[in-house]
Amino acid sequence: MTRRTAALLLCLLPLAACGTDDAVDPVGQASPTAAAPTSAATTGTATLVLLPDGIALQHDGTTEKIPFGSGTAIVAPALAATLGEPKQQVVECGQGSRTDLGAGGFDVLFDGERFVGWDESGAGLVTDTGLKVGSTRAEVQQALPGVTFSKATLGDEFLGSQGGLAGFLDGAAPTSRVTGLTGGESCVVR
Repeated sequence: MTRRTAALLLCLLPLAACGTDDAVDPVGQASPTAAAPTSAATTGTATLVLLPDGIALQHDGTTEKIPFGSGTAIVAPALAATLGEPKQQVVECGQGSRTDLGAGGFDVLFDGERFVGWDESGAGLVTDTGLKVGSTRAEVQQALPGVTFSKATLGDEFLGSQGGLAGFLDGAAPTSRVTGLTGGESCVVR
């Protein structure tokens, strides 16, 4: 992350309490499934976009990637600037203890100070391919060529062919809806 982006994040923190209805198109996507984030995901003019290898912060026409491996000091201000002040808790996962920062239905996981994964269950965030909670299975198939679907202990799931992006569905029909999205490491008990 550049110093300019870090300074931008610090300047945006006071805006975290101010909502807006301005929608921002995720990473310039113009596909029919690329619905703009809701006001819950946009504060001021900053927006988070979900990526298979991290997240991205969009502001004033620029996009700054925040990849897995980034530190808490970079990720936490991005959450605060877009979703409000995150709440922190320690969670026990199959791979060991993790720190979870959550705000408005979006959670990020840290292994120590290192960003290792995210979970979207209702903050209104959108992936760089236009997927969001509420997208249909058919839209998942269109946005993620080569995606695999399976029925597992947690229900209907999907995994992008390149890994990284996965999610849960409320059924196996083409009209079934995404109920959650994950990227990177997750803390799901099976």
